[in-house]
Formats: sequence, structure tokens, C-alpha cells
Amino acid sequence: MHTLQLAFSRRCLIPVLCAPFFVLSPIASACGPDFPMQLLDGRQENLLRLPESNFINALAPFSLQLPALPENANVVTGEYDWQGQQQVSASVIAEQKLLPAPVASQVQKVRAAANFSEAFALGEGLSPELRWYSAGAVAFTKQDWPNAETAFREVLALPSAEQAQRRSWAMYSLARVLIAKGSNTEADKLFKDLYLEVANGLADPLNLAVSGLGEQGRLALRSGNWQDAIALYGTQANYEHSGYESLLQVARQLLALDDAALSDALKQPFVVKLLSRYLLTQYNSLSYDETAPLPRITKLLLANSAFQVENATELAALSYQQGEFELASKLLQLAKPSAYGYWLSAKLAVRAGDEQQAVAAYANASKAFAVVADAIPLSDDEQCRVQAEHGVLQLQRGDYLQAMTLLYQSRNYWLDAAYVAERVLTIDELQQFISEHAPHATATVESADSQTMENQLRAVLARRLMRAGKLQQALGHFSDESSYLAAKQYQAALKAASSSWSDIDKAAALFQMATITREHGMQLFGYELAPDYAVFDGYYELWNTPSTEVLSAAEIKRVNTASDSTAKRFHYRYTASALADRAADLLPHNSQAFAATLCYASRWLLARDPEAAAPYYQRYLRDGAYVDWGSEFGQYCPEPDFAKAQQRLNDNRSKQLRQFARHNKVALLAGALFILFGAGWALTRWLRRRPS
Repeated sequence: MHTLQLAFSRRCLIPVLCAPFFVLSPIASACGPDFPMQLLDGRQENLLRLPESNFINALAPFSLQLPALPENANVVTGEYDWQGQQQVSASVIAEQKLLPAPVASQVQKVRAAANFSEAFALGEGLSPELRWYSAGAVAFTKQDWPNAETAFREVLALPSAEQAQRRSWAMYSLARVLIAKGSNTEADKLFKDLYLEVANGLADPLNLAVSGLGEQGRLALRSGNWQDAIALYGTQANYEHSGYESLLQVARQLLALDDAALSDALKQPFVVKLLSRYLLTQYNSLSYDETAPLPRITKLLLANSAFQVENATELAALSYQQGEFELASKLLQLAKPSAYGYWLSAKLAVRAGDEQQAVAAYANASKAFAVVADAIPLSDDEQCRVQAEHGVLQLQRGDYLQAMTLLYQSRNYWLDAAYVAERVLTIDELQQFISEHAPHATATVESADSQTMENQLRAVLARRLMRAGKLQQALGHFSDESSYLAAKQYQAALKAASSSWSDIDKAAALFQMATITREHGMQLFGYELAPDYAVFDGYYELWNTPSTEVLSAAEIKRVNTASDSTAKRFHYRYTASALADRAADLLPHNSQAFAATLCYASRWLLARDPEAAAPYYQRYLRDGAYVDWGSEFGQYCPEPDFAKAQQRLNDNRSKQLRQFARHNKVALLAGALFILFGAGWALTRWLRRRPS
């Protein structure tokens, strides 16, 4: 993998937090986790690309000035009866839930009647409200409009206290009967009254006030009133998703009109807004739709200069997507200031090669996030992307700490932030950044993805320090107890290996270091990105094609300084095997421990890199003694017995001493005699020199 190649849902700091970002540009495709978004793989392309906004997020302006409906936490919805193999309506379920059991049972019998007369007769004994409404519901189902209208009007004619349970139902149902009869004006008024009464506290368990908005929208469409239809569906969208679906359908109906009809419809302001935002959020799919060619629609949208000013931001974005960059720039000059407009200005500046202007535009976009403007509202996800793109631009300009700050604040772009933290910043710079932005580990939730970005960043620094041999500094940055304890044990083993007098003790300490390195290597030494991908716990890696972008010499120098370009994937396994091999150097070759340490050295690499594992087995064959588990060498390995290795070392030394004595008898005897003679001679001289 290219040495400069770039290698999870939280909210972004701008400077406050914002929500996780949906994927807007190509990322690695692989089975496994939901790989996080990244921008640094293809920097220039991502800076120039204007992602499609989500249609739902772009529809905030389409609402009527109506009082807000109270929160309805007890809405009853229809369900499918799997046992009876049929759909059960929300009204039937509500009747069973909200009425006493005997009353609900009688209402159910009324509902099963064959006609209005039978239903009304079966309802004897019920309250007038329930009797009339239930019989009317049967008539409605049978399309018996006269009896249905009579029944629902009877409900609404009751004293207020006697129609508390079914008033909203009767108003909605009567309005639909009137639509069936062609009395649209009265029906529209009923829907409006229903909405206002529910807003003032009328019980609405079926959420009929919201459904009424959709019915009103349909009436407006029938009369050709696109403006009111869009406003009604936009208001409905504040409460349920069907409003968004209706707006999508309205936009598609508009696009299907011929030029003359569409030009006439475009005289209504909401039509222009809806179409410009629809095109903006559906650009890719519409590019291949021959029934609604974009150039035709764009030309019609741009035909009215007044609409250009009012919708300049949307039209500029649409022009940018179609490659009309000069037109996009001119339209932006007419637009009101907004975060989206500044974002688009930044992209135009990048395209023109004016990085300074682009940086200023990104900064203005960030400042405008909280400003309510009559332009395309940036979703939380898009705000995160703006921050991240700003960070990418600062990285290209060589402002590495500012790039780190922006990418860290974006939150959704951890892979990009990790690249800067692990490959670009020096250890000292990263330590300073963490002391300012993540000075303490954050509490985690065991049942969720517990890796907060603060903890991830601290872990990157801890592993960098471990790889640099700065163990004591690293200890203070491990956020999880498991990694901290493993690092402490590694530090203790290293100290023992350095200070032990005995070769066997040094070997035992080295083997302990090797074991910790193998078992906790990803936690202690792994790279967050390539080649180890600790970000995915080592289970997955990104198979990106090498980047063709030319990085600055300064960035390349930093990358090469911060990381080992020759490091293999799971490089710590090779380190662990090398440590076990060093332990074997200090052990008697005829000891079980010698064979066992080499066995582990081979085992840790055998499955992944048989060629790298082979020399350890060959060394055992060449130098080691027979062990009864040798046939499974590298697959099954017993723990090295260092105590017996010490005994074996003592036995070997004793045996060597005896062998030396046996082979050098004459020399040793002569030496002993010489020593005795010399000692006697020295004693004699000393005695003679003593004074009497």
C-alpha cells in the first residue's frame, strides 16, 4: 500500500456538536463494518465536489403560518394481523384500546354490519356519539355517502360534552364524504377547523389533523394551486414523512409538464423553490432521466430575473453541479449571505486556485451555521463536512495544527483526523494538541461503541509513544484499563530484561515482553491506519488505490518521519517473534525453554507469514534438543520452563567443568603442585624476613 495513503456516529463541534454524517462520496467497499467517511483520499476532488443535499433537509421553508400541534405521544396506527392475514385499521385498534371492553365489543359488532340500517340497529345502547359514528363508518365503507354524511353531521350536532371521543373522527370523515360528493370548499373548511381545534386541545388519537393537511394539499392540486399544495404538504412534513413523499411527487408532476404549463406554474414562488431544491438534491439521478432533461428545466428557472434573486443560492448550486461555474459565481453575487452560499463560494475559489479566498469562505460558512437564512439550510451532516473540507484545505496549505483542529471538530471524519494525528503532526505537536483539546479520557458506555473521539485520539498518541520507546509518557494516555495494564506489564518486563544479572531471568523477561507484544500489540503498538488499521481493531483494512495526488514536500517529510514505511501489517507480531528469539539466545540449547521460545516465535507468524516463521523452526532443528511435542512445532507450544532452564544451565556448567578436568588432568595437577610450591616458597621467605 502507498506509504502516503489514508487509511466512527457522533456529532461535530462547530464549536458545538453536530450529528453523524451520511456518506456523500466514494469510500472503500468491503464486507464488514460501516467504514467511516474520508476526504483526504482524493483531496482535490472532494474539495471541488458539491455533494447532493438530502431532499428532506432542504424543505424547511415550505410551511404555513399555523399554530403548532401539541405533541401527540399516543397516536394509534394501523397494524397487520398475521394470524388473521389482514390489515387492521387504526380506528379499529383505537376503539379496542380506548373503549371499555363491553363497549368495544359492541362497536366491533356494529362495524361488521352489512349496511347502515343494520349497523344503526346493532348500536342500540351505545352513546349517541358512538352509535351515529360507528353506523356512519359502515356507510362510508360501503360508499353510502348520504347516510354517512347524515351520521357524521349528527355526531357534530351533539352537545360538545357528548362528542368528545369522536369529534375529530367525525370532522375528518365528513370532509372526505364531502370530497366524494364534490363539495370541496366545505371539505377544505372542515380540515382547517379540525387542525385548529386539535391545536387548541381536541383529542386526536388517529393524527387526523395532520392527515387533513395532506387531503387539503390534494384539493389544492386538483384546482391547479401548486403554491398552496406545496405549503400544505410542507406543513404536513413537519409531523409525518408522508408530507415529504407528497412533495417529491409534486416536484415530479411539475417536471412532467410541458414548457408552457411549467412556465405558468413557475409564477408561483414555492414552485420555483421546490423545483430548484428538488433538482439540487436529485441531480445525479435526473442526469440520466430523459423525460426531464436538466438544461430545459434550468433554462426555465433562470428565465425570470426576480426569481433569480429570490432563489439565487439554489440556482447557483444547480449551475455549479452542471459545470456552469461562471454562471454560478454570478448568481452567488445576487444571493443573500448564507452558510450554503459561503460553502459554494469556497468551492469556486478552490477551483480558481485562490486558496486564501477559499479559507475565508469556509470560515464564513462556519460562522453562518447558526444563522437562519432564506437559502438552502445546511444539515448537521453538511456542517460537519464543511468543517472537514476546511481542514483538508488547511492541510494542503501546510497549517497542520489548524487542519487537525478542524478535522477533530468535524467528528465524522476520524480517518482524516487520524491521518494528521498519526502521520503529519510530530509527537510533541500531538501532545500539545491533546493537552488543549482532549486532556482527559471520557467515560464510555459498555453497551455501545464506547470509543469516543477523545479516547481514540489519546490512544493514537499512546501508541506513537510506545513505538518511540517513551513508555512512561505513553502510560498517561491509555484510556482503557486493559491497555494501561498491558503497558505497565510491558514496562516492568523491559526493566527486568535490562537489569537482571541472570541470563535466565533476562530470557524470561524478554519472553514476557514478546508475549505481551503479541497478545496486546494492536492496543500498544498498532497503527490507527495502514498497515494495522487499529481503527477497525485490525479486522478490516481499506483497499484503496494509491493516490495520484502530489503532496507537498513538507507533508511527505513529516509522514516519512512519523511512520515506518517498511512496517508490515501486524508488524508487532514480527517484533514479538524477534523478542522470543532473543530470549532463546540466553537459554541452554538443550533446555525445554529454548525449544518452547522458538516454538512461539514460529507460531506467532506461521499462519500469516510462513517464510518469516521458518528460520525459527530451522534454528530449533539445528541447535535444539529433542522434545516430545516437536512434531507440532509452531502449532502447539508449551510454556517455557525457565526454572528447569536454570537447572539445566547449572548442570551444563557442572558437566563442562568435569569434562574440562578429565581432559586436562596433567596440566591441572602440575598447576596445583606449582601453586603449592609457590605458596611454600612465599611462606618461607616471609618467615625468614620476620624480625626475631
